[in-house]
Amino acid sequence: MIKYIIRAIKYFIYFAVLFTIVTLVLLTIKGGNLNAVYPEGYNAILKIALLFAGVSAVYPFFGYTKKEIPVAGEFSDSAARLISFMESKGYIVVQQENETIVFQNKSFIFRLLRMFEDTIVVEKIFAGYSFEGARRDIIRLALTFRSLEEQENISTEE
Repeated sequence: MIKYIIRAIKYFIYFAVLFTIVTLVLLTIKGGNLNAVYPEGYNAILKIALLFAGVSAVYPFFGYTKKEIPVAGEFSDSAARLISFMESKGYIVVQQENETIVFQNKSFIFRLLRMFEDTIVVEKIFAGYSFEGARRDIIRLALTFRSLEEQENISTEE
C-alpha cells in the first residue's frame, strides 16, 4: 500500500512538472497573459490539478502488474538464461536472493523518465516465473522470455 501511495505521488509530481513547463512555454508565447492561455484563469489550473490528482491516484493500479509464465525445469537451470535475456533487454541484476531476482534498467535516462519505477522482480513459482513491475515492461519481457524458453525446450527435444 505504501508503494502504491508513493507511486501516485510521483505521478502527480511528474504531471505537475510537465504541466508547469507547458504552461510556462504558452505564457511566454502569449506575452505572460494567463487568461489568454486559460480563459478561466486560475480556476482552469485548479481543475487541471484535480484531474491530474485523480489520474495519479488511479494509474498505479492499472500501470503495474504481476504476470506468471510457465517455465519448465528448476530455477538453477533457467536462471542464467533469464539473467542473460534481461541483460540483452538493457537490465542489470541489482539483487538476487534464493529464487528471486531484482532487475533495473541500465540507462539512467530511462530510469529518470520512469521516475525510478523501472524495477522488475522475477520470482520462481511452482509452475514457472512471476514477473512483477510496470505493465508495459512486464507484458513485453515475460511473453518474450516465455517464447524463448519454449523455443529452447523444442530445440532440446529434437
